[in-house]
Amino acid sequence: MSGSLGSLGDAFSRYVLLRSTVGTEETSLLDNIDTSLKAISNGIEGGPALISDLDGMLLELNGIANAIVAGFDAMNPLSVGEELLEGLGLVREIIAFAQEADLTRNDKALLLERLAMKEEDFVAACNELFSTRVVVEAEDLAIVPGQTFEVTVSFWNLGGQNVDSVKLGLDVPKGWTVVGGEVFEDVAFNQSCEAVFTVTVAEDAPYTDAFDENPITGFAEWEVSGTSVLAEAVADARVVPQVSISTEPERLMAPASSSSIVRSIAVKVQNNTANEISGEVVLDLPAGWELVTEETSFVLGRENESTTLEIDFMIPANAPLGQSEIVVETIVDGKVFNQGYQIIAYPHIETKYLYKPSVFNVAVIDVKVAADLKVGYVDGGLDINTVYLRQMGVDVTELSPADLAAGDLSQYDTIVIGTRAATARPDIEANSARLNEYVFSGGNLIVQYHKTGEYSGSWAPYDFTISRNRVTVEEAEMKILVPDHPIFNWPNVIGDSDWEGWKQERGLYFPNKWAPEFTPLIDTDDPGEDIEPGSLLIANYGEGTYIYTALVWYRQLDYLVPGGYRVFSNMLSLPKVK
Repeated sequence: MSGSLGSLGDAFSRYVLLRSTVGTEETSLLDNIDTSLKAISNGIEGGPALISDLDGMLLELNGIANAIVAGFDAMNPLSVGEELLEGLGLVREIIAFAQEADLTRNDKALLLERLAMKEEDFVAACNELFSTRVVVEAEDLAIVPGQTFEVTVSFWNLGGQNVDSVKLGLDVPKGWTVVGGEVFEDVAFNQSCEAVFTVTVAEDAPYTDAFDENPITGFAEWEVSGTSVLAEAVADARVVPQVSISTEPERLMAPASSSSIVRSIAVKVQNNTANEISGEVVLDLPAGWELVTEETSFVLGRENESTTLEIDFMIPANAPLGQSEIVVETIVDGKVFNQGYQIIAYPHIETKYLYKPSVFNVAVIDVKVAADLKVGYVDGGLDINTVYLRQMGVDVTELSPADLAAGDLSQYDTIVIGTRAATARPDIEANSARLNEYVFSGGNLIVQYHKTGEYSGSWAPYDFTISRNRVTVEEAEMKILVPDHPIFNWPNVIGDSDWEGWKQERGLYFPNKWAPEFTPLIDTDDPGEDIEPGSLLIANYGEGTYIYTALVWYRQLDYLVPGGYRVFSNMLSLPKVK
C-alpha cells in the first residue's frame, strides 16, 4: 500500500500473487481463509471430545453473530438486542469452559486471549446498540501526589430500552483510595444517574507523562435481561508534581576568555497545589563558577500561580573548554523538584503532558571574532542564530523590511540572510538589487540555505541554481578546496576537529550549477555519492563578497558545536581580514 491520500470516487489497488500455500486457484485475498468464529480454536490441541465441545460452542456463537448481522435494522437497532446479549453470554460461557479445559499452558493462554478479544467486541457492540454513555469529570485536572479531590461518574441511557440496574465505580492505581459508589435500579430511556467519589492520590504516585494512560477510569456495569455489560470512560486528569520548574533557554555559549563572563537563565516555577508554597531555586554550577544573583527564593500563594526568576551566574576567566550540564532544582517542604512539563493540546488529539528535566547546557568554546565587527541579520523566524552571535560577542542588529528598503546598509561589515528567510521576508527579493549594491561597495553578504524555489540565484550578483542535493551523514568528509582562504584561517584556524560532532546533517539543497565567478570552498558527499561541491560558494563582486552556504549552521550553533561557531565566525569576520 502506498502512503498517498485517498481521493474522491473509485480507487483501485492491484496485487500480484507471488506464491500460495493453498495449492488451488484463488480469486480473492480471503479465499481458503476461515473467517468464522470457529477459527478461534485453530491451532489449539486437546482431546477430541474437548475440541468437539469447543467447536460446537463456537459454531453456535457464529450462528448468533450471523443472525445479528442479517437481522440488523439501522432504523431499529434494538431489534437484535436480545441476540447480542445472548451472544455475549455465550462468549462468557466459552471463556469459563476454556479456563477449566485440559490444555497446555500456552494453548490455554492463546485461546483465552482470542476469546477475551471477542468478548470485548460484543461488549462494545452492546454499548453502541443500547446507546449507553459514561462521563467522568474530575474536580481538578492537574492533581498532585497526596491530594484529595472529587470525581463524578455519570451513566446515560440514550437507547430505547430501560436498563435494569447500573453500578457506578472508579478504577485507580494501586495505593490510591476511593470512597463512594452506588447501584441504581431501573434507569429509563433518556435518563441518567451519577455518583460522586472522593479520591486520594498516593503519596508516591508517578507523574502522568505523554506516554502514560490517564490514571482514573470511571465505569458503569449495566444489566439488561440478566446480562451485565461494562462501559468505561477515562477522566481527563493527570498526576503532576507539586512544583514544576523549567528553564529558558536550553543552551548557552560563552567564548573562551581571559576575563570572567556573566550569563543569565530564566527559571519558571509553578505551584500545582492548593496551598501556599515557598522555596529557593538552586543551580548546581561547575567548580569555580559563581552565582551572581543573590535572591533566588519565591513564594506562590495559590494553585497555578507561577513566577519567573532571572538568575545570573559567572563563568570564571580561563574556564575549561567544553559543555557543562547544569541542573536547576527547588526544594519545597523537604522535597526536591527538578522537572517541568509542556502541555500539548490540540482539538484533534488527546491532551498530553511532555516532561523535561530542568537542566540547561553551557558550552565554553574557543572561538574568536574580529574586533569591532558589526553585523546586520535578516531574520525569517526559522533560526535563533542572532542569540548565539550576541553570546559570541558580535554586535548584531536585526534588519526590518524598512531597513532593507531604505536603511543605511553600509554601516554593517556583514549582512546575513537567515535560514530560509525568504519564505517569510519577500522584501529580500524586492531589495536584492540594494543588497548587491551593498556587496559591490565593500559589504560581505552571507545567504544561508533555502529550499529549491524559495531563493533564486538570479537575485545574487552572479547566477546559480539550487538543487535537492544534500549530505545527511554527519561524519561525511569535508574536503577543503582552497586551504589558504581566510574563511579557514582567520580569526580561527580551522582543522579536522572543527568538522566533528555535527548534528543531523552536513547540509542540504546545495547549488549544483553556478556562474564561473563563484569559487566552491568545500567538497562533501555522502558515502557512495558524488555531487557538485556547492555547500559553500563565494564570489567577489566589486569591493565586497557574496557567500551562499547550504551547510546547516543553525543546527550547529543551536547544539553548541564548536566548529560551527568557529567557521561561522570566520565568514562573518571576512571584511576585517588584513
